[in-house]
Amino acid sequence: MFVERYFGLFLLFISIVFLIMSFGLPVYSTNLGAVGAGFFPRIISILIFLFLCFHLIQVMRLKKKESEEEVDKKIRFQQVFLILLLAVTIGLSYFIGMLASIGIFMFTILAFVQKIPWFKAFTFTIVVLILMYLIFELWLDSPLPLGIFG
Repeated sequence: MFVERYFGLFLLFISIVFLIMSFGLPVYSTNLGAVGAGFFPRIISILIFLFLCFHLIQVMRLKKKESEEEVDKKIRFQQVFLILLLAVTIGLSYFIGMLASIGIFMFTILAFVQKIPWFKAFTFTIVVLILMYLIFELWLDSPLPLGIFG
């Protein structure tokens, strides 16, 4: 429960950062009735923030078990590695682009943390990146940060 509280607070902080970043994008497009690039990020950030608040309230209400099990060091290392890699991914998105940084993040998590075979992890990462490109760039017409590729 201790780790769950702090990880929830970390995710709450990240959702606030994304919400603040979404205010830099227009909510409405110049087309009549069309939504702008900031509409969905703002809605998603608000929903994530609200759900995390609800989850953290539930976690805080639970009484601490008297005989709380010792967290395995390997699991704790994986959780810290995940948080650090997420922070690096956010930072890299402005340098190498959003799709490339998310691809590196996904492949690393799948291959090294989840221990999925490299080929399956690579295939899944490529499929998700293609879907992200199709959804954001073509369907929503919302460009993702390109970094050095732009």
